[in-house]
Amino acid sequence: MSAPLQITVRKPDLVVTAFSATSSTTVDAGQAITLTWTVANQAASLGTAYQPWHDRVWLSTDNTFGGDSPLGLLTHSTDLAAGTDYTVASFNETISTALAAGTYYLFLQTDTFSLVAEEDESNNVSAPLQITVRKPDLTPTALAVPASAARNTQIAVSWTVTNSGDAQALQPWTDRIWLSTDNVLGGDTLLGGVTHTSDLAASGNYNENSNVTIPNGAATGASFIILETDTLGNVAESDESNNTTAQPITITP
Repeated sequence: MSAPLQITVRKPDLVVTAFSATSSTTVDAGQAITLTWTVANQAASLGTAYQPWHDRVWLSTDNTFGGDSPLGLLTHSTDLAAGTDYTVASFNETISTALAAGTYYLFLQTDTFSLVAEEDESNNVSAPLQITVRKPDLTPTALAVPASAARNTQIAVSWTVTNSGDAQALQPWTDRIWLSTDNVLGGDTLLGGVTHTSDLAASGNYNENSNVTIPNGAATGASFIILETDTLGNVAESDESNNTTAQPITITP
């Protein structure tokens, strides 16, 4: 019988040692946040991490990792010796317009698909990085129409739209004017529209006006002019339910 042959088994240990944003952590939905991170091989047994593996950014509604939404993915294609590290200096991640405004958390997970057999598989995730997502909120805040108008005549309509949100509204979007038998939008007659082609800062507003014609076939009596902003849904808003306002008008023969 031969003498025993002693071998030493070594494994790597990938650890996220830094994860932060190089841009502001307050981000408008639809815009990008720039991230940076460092991953080290802290293996006590001095094992090398052999490529490839993947670093992944996750989005969470809380500060605990798990059950979160995957975002960007980066493939690492270089071996990493024990005691060394690598830094991703700039990684842009776009924040979806589908997110509600509010507070979120980002995590960086290295070796997200567990391609590297490590000494410790429990230390591959960074501490949470808190971010704030902002959205605009276009709201009609004034609407002026004449008290009455005859069928087949033109009227002047003027209105004000305010961005009640905390993020800039990016152009373009369309404001439309409707004739309705009640003050709720739905199944109404389109009278006209104006496309807005300038961005609108948070808390900013703009004034607009348009001349529209009351249709010859409009019902006479009590009616309403409804102003709807962002009719086509171009702007992802924090509140999509407050885009209309109405003023009464009497339609005469």
